[in-house]
Amino acid sequence: MDFMELQSFIAVYDCQNITEAARRLYVTQPALSRRIRDMERELGIPLFVRKSKGIEITEAARLLYPDALRMLSRKQQIQARALHLLRAEEGELRIGVGLFFPRTPLMRAIAAMAESHPGVSLSFTMNAVDGVHQLGTGELDLVLVSSIRLHPVQDWPHLVLQTGIPSVLVGATHRFWNRKSLSFRDLAEETIAVYSGYSPSSQAALDLMVRKACPSARCDFSCHSMEDCLFHAAGGHAVALCDSISWAELSDRPSVVRNIPLTDLPGDLVSPSVVYQEESSFALAFTEHLKRFFPVKPKQEA
Repeated sequence: MDFMELQSFIAVYDCQNITEAARRLYVTQPALSRRIRDMERELGIPLFVRKSKGIEITEAARLLYPDALRMLSRKQQIQARALHLLRAEEGELRIGVGLFFPRTPLMRAIAAMAESHPGVSLSFTMNAVDGVHQLGTGELDLVLVSSIRLHPVQDWPHLVLQTGIPSVLVGATHRFWNRKSLSFRDLAEETIAVYSGYSPSSQAALDLMVRKACPSARCDFSCHSMEDCLFHAAGGHAVALCDSISWAELSDRPSVVRNIPLTDLPGDLVSPSVVYQEESSFALAFTEHLKRFFPVKPKQEA
């Protein structure tokens, strides 16, 4: 017994007239009659007695009618649920990616999301400077930043994915080349190359941190890209403030540049973090994927 036969039985029972039931179901009268005959043949009992002025409902049909209604209702519930699930799994997740956010875990999370949510398309705003602001305006659903401290998150849900080690990138000709670690006191009189795309508030926060740690060091926000920072360091004219997480992926020329950890700068200055729309199920799913691909257990921010 299929769904169409069940629906036909209920319609004929309610209308007690084949012609009216066919009109209700938008089928022809012969097609409806065939469905009823097929159902009777499958059950092995008559459901209706055809008469010149309509039909007569048999006792068997009266007994089966409540079960048929329940079966039809259940079928409709399943269809509605399936439609809801289909719509819930289709859509777009808009992601803002900060300049220094590690790319390898990001790419792995993208691949995992494609597998778990094949109906969700991902769009990216790369090197997002005002990502958290765009989160507030509804332009983005999720923002990946290199540091919560440099991106005020207000009341947005956020998660620190990994605590990084602040470091400076130095060139082969620099006096720090053979050092295993540095403190900010070592950076006295140094020019520190920093990406210029930080928002003004982020630049001010970073500049204040550097001046507090080493008043004689100077932040130079003239680098327009990650590569600019690399070139400044490689040329020996400056050191680049960065972190060992993201730069370890990019610095594949150990004979030209080195990442040397800083021992006296707060680690959370360079902690990859995710800020997200809590009501977005896609953002939550992507965050769960990201957590899997960072080696250090995430810690929830207050």
